[in-house]
Amino acid sequence: MATVKTTLKRGVKKLHPATKAVMVAAFVLALVAGALVCFFFSKNDGFELNGAKNLSFDAGEEGATYLYTEEGVDARCFGLDVSDKVTVKTDLQKNAAGQYVVPLDKEGTYTIAYTVSGFPADFKFGEKSANGVIVRLRTFTVAASEEDGHGNAD
Repeated sequence: MATVKTTLKRGVKKLHPATKAVMVAAFVLALVAGALVCFFFSKNDGFELNGAKNLSFDAGEEGATYLYTEEGVDARCFGLDVSDKVTVKTDLQKNAAGQYVVPLDKEGTYTIAYTVSGFPADFKFGEKSANGVIVRLRTFTVAASEEDGHGNAD
């Protein structure tokens, strides 16, 4: 009994040379068309923060806070809006209104980290992407002001 590989080789040998050329040309054309379609659907892809990426504050008095209202991200993958697949990680607390509370009475750097996961975003921004998981950071820096001689202001 002939194997599949042997059967294919016999079948290809029986083809007319022009038929073989047409098959190769069709294969190459299909590859080029596929690449163009992928490029077309992914040309506007991106993963960007809305609003300010870095916010700086002077350290204030005891109990002082800054309330940050989430501005979100714009995440597009292969022409699809995947913003609903964004995961947020932070050590900041939220108040009852859903705003992040940044403590201004203590010097430090606080971040909100955004990642995208789930199909199809995993291939562009997540675990399956060539560059690994892509993270966008929103940073809140609280430092002593120069006026009181305790630090540098931005």
